Amino acid sequence: MRMTLGAEAHTVVGMIALQGLKMTVLGLAIGTVLLVPLMVLISNVLRGFSFEAVSPMTLVPVVLVLFAVSAVASVVPATRAATVDPVSVLRAD
Repeated sequence: MRMTLGAEAHTVVGMIALQGLKMTVLGLAIGTVLLVPLMVLISNVLRGFSFEAVSPMTLVPVVLVLFAVSAVASVVPATRAATVDPVSVLRAD
């Protein structure tokens, strides 16, 4: 709809990708906050095993990979949506 009203393609891609990345950052923040007490609880239950409750060497790469996958998952559909001819979409509806 924004393309029909005159928005440029890069503006639409940025807007859609930003919405997806905001949700990603929120989900990663909530997940990280909830992870710490959960891992401490698990390490207390499994005292006989030797492992670190929260390892930054594991957490940081996982968060970065999830962020990268989410960025691609946000930008690819946004780019496809920005390349569609707005007139043909309006005619189809």
